[in-house]
Amino acid sequence: MRRLNIIDKRLKLVALFILLMTTVSGYAQREITGVVVDDEGEPLIGAVVKVSDSKGSVTDLDGKFVINVDKKDQSLQVSYIGYKTNTVKLVSGKNVYKIVLQLEATTIDDVVVIGYGAVKKGDVTAAVSKIDGDELEDRPVTNTADLLQGQLAGVEISSNSGMPGGKTTVNVRGSVTLNDVLSNGDGDQTDNTAPLYVVDGIPMDDEFDMSQMEAHDIASIEVLKDASSSAIYGSRGANGVIIITTKKPDKTEKVSITASANYSLQQVTRKVGVMSGNEWSRWVYNMNNQRYIDKYGDIGAEESDGMLIRTVLAGHSNFDALNAGTTQTYMYDPRWVIPGHPGLSYIDWQEAAYHTAPQQQYSVSASGSNKQSNFRVSVNYTNQDGIIRGTGYERFSATAQGQAKIDRFTFGISISPTLSVFEAQAINTAQDSKNLTILSMVPVAESEAGVNTAAYPYNYYAFSSSSSSNPILRITKSRDERQLYQMRSNAFVKVDVIDGMTAEVTGTWNMRQQSTRSFVPSTLQNLHTFNANGGEGQNTTSSWADTKNQYFALQTILNYNKTFGKHSINGMLGWTISSTKWADKSSSSVEDFINDASEGYTNTSVTINKLANNYSTPTKMISYFGRGIYNYNNRYVVNVSLRRDGSSRFGENTRWATFPSISANWRISNESFWPKGFFMNLLKFRMSYGQNGRSNIRTNAVRSALSSAIVYFNGVEQKGYKLGSVGNPDLGWQKTDSWDIALDIGMFKNRISMSIDYYIKNTSSMLYQMELASVSGFDRAYFNIGKIRNYGIDIEMKTINIVKPFKWTSSLNLGFQRNKVLDLGGNDRIMSGTTAYGSGKTQILEVGHRVGDYYLYDYMGVFTSQEDLDSYPHVATAQVGGIKVRDVNSDGIIDENDRIRCGNPRPDITIGFSNRFTYKNWDLSFLITSQWGGKLFAGQVGTKGLLDHPQGSYAGLRNMMSSYENMWYSEENPGDGQTPAAWLTNSGYNFGGTTHNLYSTDYIKLKNVTLSYRFKIPKNKLVKSLSLLISIENALQWDKYDIGYSPESSAIQNSSMSAYDLVAYPTARVYSLGLKFGM
Repeated sequence: MRRLNIIDKRLKLVALFILLMTTVSGYAQREITGVVVDDEGEPLIGAVVKVSDSKGSVTDLDGKFVINVDKKDQSLQVSYIGYKTNTVKLVSGKNVYKIVLQLEATTIDDVVVIGYGAVKKGDVTAAVSKIDGDELEDRPVTNTADLLQGQLAGVEISSNSGMPGGKTTVNVRGSVTLNDVLSNGDGDQTDNTAPLYVVDGIPMDDEFDMSQMEAHDIASIEVLKDASSSAIYGSRGANGVIIITTKKPDKTEKVSITASANYSLQQVTRKVGVMSGNEWSRWVYNMNNQRYIDKYGDIGAEESDGMLIRTVLAGHSNFDALNAGTTQTYMYDPRWVIPGHPGLSYIDWQEAAYHTAPQQQYSVSASGSNKQSNFRVSVNYTNQDGIIRGTGYERFSATAQGQAKIDRFTFGISISPTLSVFEAQAINTAQDSKNLTILSMVPVAESEAGVNTAAYPYNYYAFSSSSSSNPILRITKSRDERQLYQMRSNAFVKVDVIDGMTAEVTGTWNMRQQSTRSFVPSTLQNLHTFNANGGEGQNTTSSWADTKNQYFALQTILNYNKTFGKHSINGMLGWTISSTKWADKSSSSVEDFINDASEGYTNTSVTINKLANNYSTPTKMISYFGRGIYNYNNRYVVNVSLRRDGSSRFGENTRWATFPSISANWRISNESFWPKGFFMNLLKFRMSYGQNGRSNIRTNAVRSALSSAIVYFNGVEQKGYKLGSVGNPDLGWQKTDSWDIALDIGMFKNRISMSIDYYIKNTSSMLYQMELASVSGFDRAYFNIGKIRNYGIDIEMKTINIVKPFKWTSSLNLGFQRNKVLDLGGNDRIMSGTTAYGSGKTQILEVGHRVGDYYLYDYMGVFTSQEDLDSYPHVATAQVGGIKVRDVNSDGIIDENDRIRCGNPRPDITIGFSNRFTYKNWDLSFLITSQWGGKLFAGQVGTKGLLDHPQGSYAGLRNMMSSYENMWYSEENPGDGQTPAAWLTNSGYNFGGTTHNLYSTDYIKLKNVTLSYRFKIPKNKLVKSLSLLISIENALQWDKYDIGYSPESSAIQNSSMSAYDLVAYPTARVYSLGLKFGM
């Protein structure tokens, strides 16, 4: 009891002390109120009013604010996006203020993040584009990288696929490697052409995926586009650098909480024009009749013959799609000729596979600070059902960061874990994709079968390949899941050494662990002959694979800033070491489980076909770098940097490389001769040069590697090792030299601001795997060959069109980009790209021309008659009804010399145009994106067995594009003269790689429309702000690509094949309703 009394007394004393301190603090403060307006007297909503680094307030819908200040506080600092920051001196006895902010669309005092630091926008000497996170977070997009499309000049963003959780291709000012148009033949994915990503000053490893970041956590994104800005990152900056700055704690003593919720509905933007059930029945009936007459016409066959006569002539009555070949194509289902087709039903497979899918996104964050410390935590959740049934994506992410200042030392830590779950990823893989099969399924089935067609006993209308039968069942009834766990973490300590000098040491550990699982039950493994190999659990398959990689880095930076008179200098020295380790790769394939519910390895009787564990060689890099910036009177700025990299990927003689850069700007408008009050208030000239490298090649490219081998000696099996690959010890760094000349212009007090950049990038000693002579015993090895040039113009412009009675701002960016092959290491030309049926490779590299031009035969239609065939050059196997191509050189022979250049996958021009309208509490914005000049090879209409080209025995077993209703049937019925006969044999088709398969990728897209309303919240309420948002993503699109879902499509997610559409996962139109509030 005595102990309790003592505790009670101590608690009372503590409470009294807190009360007294609160009272004293209250007497030491006073309340300041006021209003913040623009230069025309209009209130500014959401302006930030601060009295110190730890106290602040935000203006309400009337521009008013209330803030408590200490007696020692001398001034208020007021800031608002698009306006100059105003510092107001506090006057004793005055507690009400009216603060006016001056409009400035692009202020020269805005801070721009560059490599290992930040500078004022007016001091930028290189090509850097910036976008604020506030412009991104309101859109209902789960892929953060996709938010950049149309926002920045010179940054090409391609949404190759609408797959939930899928990646987006990012290209900065063109490609700097041959590997983005040439497949190296062994599946190696080290030819990564993606830019370097830097998060909060820390360079990420090659496995970093921006699409997995949460947009609500991003404060800004800067893109370093030229080598003078990216050379500070040396060999890692050759493809450009994207710097992501995450949100930091609010500088207010009170804890602030923000939250958002978003619910969306997704729909497929359009369908592909395949035949309906009625069209397909009519088409295949007419085709089979024609084939029947062609085959048996000499012995009296007529189109009017019924099944009895056909059975006698053909010797069978088969029309079963399972028995593909010359037999069934002469017959037909008797029900086709009966009105109403009794016993049959039509299936729209796209309608059956696609559905209106929900999407949910939630985000909560809390932050706070005082004079010594700050923190911010956030939790985010995304759940996206795919528009194709059975597909989906789920993501959990969190971020926790904090800083504490003790005397001259500042300590900080940040941890960001993310767990992503992907469902049914195999739907989007190359030409066996389930999405392609959805379009290829015959749109006719037995009435009682429905979508269960192709499964016994309803297999008369099966897809021709049992492994691809019935994509809907395979997606929904089998398991195909990928789990990806990622961790980004870093900790730093920063010390103020002397006035103007700081030293900072940062340690980074990133981890990426991926687990893939698949399971196909016996009921799906062979749909044609149900459980032919036994009962439940038999003939099942399961596979799994686990990979884990870790990235470690230690970085030390010393910064010095000093201003004396009209001169200012900034110096930076740094050192970093990093290591990437791949480990614990394993995979297996298992058959025959106890039952279809068993997906694990609990049965000792299962058959294991393959089990492997691989451990890759770690890679390490060490770097030294420095930079110096000199500024004279805000007129002349010079920036010089140097970096030296050493990489374990190269041999001892070529391990080190040095990368310099220099840039300068001249702010002409700050000269004394510049007229005051001139409409052009800003004119700045920039010029830069820099060099980057590239080292992301295979770890064994320099060293020869061993592989396991089995030999027989005296009839006895002997296990050992052999030379598996040959290395090139003299392999060196690929290097890119870049030049940039630019003007920055501001007019009418920066109500119109723009930047114009002209650039040239020369890449030499490119890293590429070349084929070796067969006598060497090896297929290929890495060499430094060739030289390419990228050049173009970037234009960015922002305008403030109207200020009253409503505000209207616009932003326009244009990118003009071309490239040219300068050297191919002694080769005149190299064929590249994928193989189109009958034509070999479809792209070409040739000195003096663009990288990866399409090199095809010029399509002229079909041979409509024997006379037409006899009178025009053709290959020996050509047939009437087959493809006719132009004899380009008029030599009477159709061969390789008749190919022509006919476009390039890269667009010539990319455009982004956005507008924002603000009126009182309402805000309306829209974004339009566009591209012009590119081409796309429609692989789904030109490769054997795919949708629109099922030659020979495949004819009639798959659906077709609607255009095939007008195909060639006979000389008497030649169709439209442009569509070849579907049943011709492979050789009779002549060529698949023709301009008939080439389509323009020009498009104009209304990418996003967002309408929001800010509610007026009474003062002193728990909720400080509340907004309602309505948004549509991918609202409208105009293009001429009527053969697929989108001209941006590519089913293959590596850069070497991005120029081919094999029916990728369609992009969704997203209707969204969102709510945001702050506390």
